[in-house]
Amino acid sequence: MTISSTFKKILILASFAIIFSTSSIIGYSHWDLLNDTEQNTITIGEWRTPISTAQEFYDYLTKDDSVSGDSYYLVNDIDFTNFTWELDADNNDIVFRGTLDGDGYTVSNLTIYSNSDSYKRIGIFPEINGGTVKNIVFDTVELSLGPDALDASNFRGGIVAGEISGGSTTLVTNITLIDCGVRATRAAGAGGIVGYVMGTNTELTITNIKETNLKVFNKKADSGGIIGQINKNTKSVTISDVDIQGEVHSYNSPSYTGGVVGKVEEGATVSISNAIIETSTKNTLETSSTYNNNYSKKYLGGIIGYNDTDSAKLNIEYVFFTGDLITNWKSKAKYIGTAIGKNDGTYTMSDTYYSKVMFKNADGSTSYTPESNYTGIFADLVNEDTMPSVSWWNNFAANFDSSLWAQDSNGRLYLIR
Repeated sequence: MTISSTFKKILILASFAIIFSTSSIIGYSHWDLLNDTEQNTITIGEWRTPISTAQEFYDYLTKDDSVSGDSYYLVNDIDFTNFTWELDADNNDIVFRGTLDGDGYTVSNLTIYSNSDSYKRIGIFPEINGGTVKNIVFDTVELSLGPDALDASNFRGGIVAGEISGGSTTLVTNITLIDCGVRATRAAGAGGIVGYVMGTNTELTITNIKETNLKVFNKKADSGGIIGQINKNTKSVTISDVDIQGEVHSYNSPSYTGGVVGKVEEGATVSISNAIIETSTKNTLETSSTYNNNYSKKYLGGIIGYNDTDSAKLNIEYVFFTGDLITNWKSKAKYIGTAIGKNDGTYTMSDTYYSKVMFKNADGSTSYTPESNYTGIFADLVNEDTMPSVSWWNNFAANFDSSLWAQDSNGRLYLIR
């Protein structure tokens, strides 16, 4: 007995129907280039758009109609040498809602420039709402402001995003910054990763971040190695496994300069854990004679510049700080703390330490010995003018994930890259 051609067609169509009706449970795998032992599964129907050139990177990430289903991934390193990326009125309201996966590749030699006196945000993404950015190395990426922009007071800046807002979950993970620079001109506005976070339903997770020779400059206040300001009543911000090395500076007074976060406002819920911070409060990024080589002025914190949140919504644990908390004003030298520069809220803090921190005294001298009248919140002192011993580091390291962290010959923890 033979099967008719019509019946064959019915069988083929039925087979396709079965396959596609079960697409929600059938997947295929690809290998994560960051770690050849890690296998990721992508559900059939998920479409990822490859990016291979500087022009594609710019075109896809600056489009003004981003949706949550947008998914992009890099297929190679991208060098932006001689590429012009200028923000103007045409892309002032860009909001990214999708996913950018660097797959371990590097974006390098990129300058994002604006000379607008009314522009509000600057970064790879001016604003993110519910998006994901992961697995990328940013090498020599700088946010640059022309004279008109620098004279104004509008910019919030962060390498990944100027602002994160909205009522969605946002994830920034596995990001490396090498020789990157952030400029901003607005209070609530300069962070190594994000300038400003807001939203009563916003849930932001920032994890596995390594910053080397980072430079953050804000003409006004609220600068942090990770985030400039977390606005009042933000639902939750979780920062974990961060290795920060560089300078964080705010020019005006009070400056609210923090190694991790510049300012946490009332009602925000924030958790900071497993962080190694080595920062200076001096500006060497912005070379204008008004700002060059100045230190921040008032309320400097090794972890947070200013905490105003209440009901113990701020939690800090397993953090180590070293570097300097030198203020530009002799008369304001006391307004600092190795944990929090100014505290008007409540917090919980455990296993949080500092060593070898340079302070400025009321007479203008500097030393590793804090004066007794400092008003900020201090972490626990390990060693005053030297780094901790190897044995101390070995004990502290037990609190860190050994798949993410390692120790150098002196015992100091560093995030593996």
